[in-house]
Amino acid sequence: MALSGYILRLFVVKPQEEFLIFVDARGSIVAEEQHCFTRWSLYNNTDQQLAAVQFDPSNRIFYISTTREKVISRYELIGWSEGLRLKDHIVTDNIEKVTSIIVDSVNERLYWSDASLNTISTSRLDGSQRRILFTSDLVAPSNLLLDPECRYIYWTSSGTDSSTIERAFVNGTSREKAVNESDNGSFVLAIAGQTLYRIKTLNGVLRQYNLSQPFLTRASDKDLKYSSLQNATSAIKIDSFLCWSAGSRTDCAALNEKTVYVVNIPDAPPSSQLLYHTTENELLGKTLERCFRNFFIQGNVSAKLLL
Repeated sequence: MALSGYILRLFVVKPQEEFLIFVDARGSIVAEEQHCFTRWSLYNNTDQQLAAVQFDPSNRIFYISTTREKVISRYELIGWSEGLRLKDHIVTDNIEKVTSIIVDSVNERLYWSDASLNTISTSRLDGSQRRILFTSDLVAPSNLLLDPECRYIYWTSSGTDSSTIERAFVNGTSREKAVNESDNGSFVLAIAGQTLYRIKTLNGVLRQYNLSQPFLTRASDKDLKYSSLQNATSAIKIDSFLCWSAGSRTDCAALNEKTVYVVNIPDAPPSSQLLYHTTENELLGKTLERCFRNFFIQGNVSAKLLL
């Protein structure tokens, strides 16, 4: 008599793609693969100083603005090892100094801030249907961020005596001061989940706000202060860690009630902007520590069950 049975195979799979994207000291856009620590130079044009960079992973498109050409261009991601290829210039007039770009993939809209014209504008992803959202009461707007759940855009406006954080719906309505407080100096912002992170670059103070309420409230009465946050230029949230670039270093800090510490990521060049891109597989399994060089972050892995 033949015995019947089955074979059980369990595969633990890392995310298909996981890249930390930054602008290095030479003005190149670099992507670092976070599992084998391989770096790819995606864009290398030393004649053009980059003003703002954003990545749309759904369409595999980079949006780039340079200070010399004063345009916003689309570049296709041919491959992480192959780099970028110019697709077209989508914004070519009435543009001076782009400080930040964000992509709303759901509504297929592009947003950008111009610190010279003191405007925040929007268009379709191909540059059509362009219009100015805000022109009044703006001083050097920057740090555009998208809250995809509540459909808000956030930005900072820096005056001579104070800086503010404002927000509005993605269609430009209901503009308001997001935080009912002003402060001198400049800010760097990051959004992850239901939290807005505000870095005051003058003294390196990090403040957290709760986005789940109609009005922003402090997520904690206690501010965090790291010396390496001074002069920060960009920040992103990766899992339970906040990462930022400042000067010639990139740091990450664990932000939870039990652990607050800072670890430097070595060999990270000066960066004016940090981007993070990952594609997760469908089935989530147990957790696995993945390494950002000598620095470990807790994250998900995937598991497949084949019978």
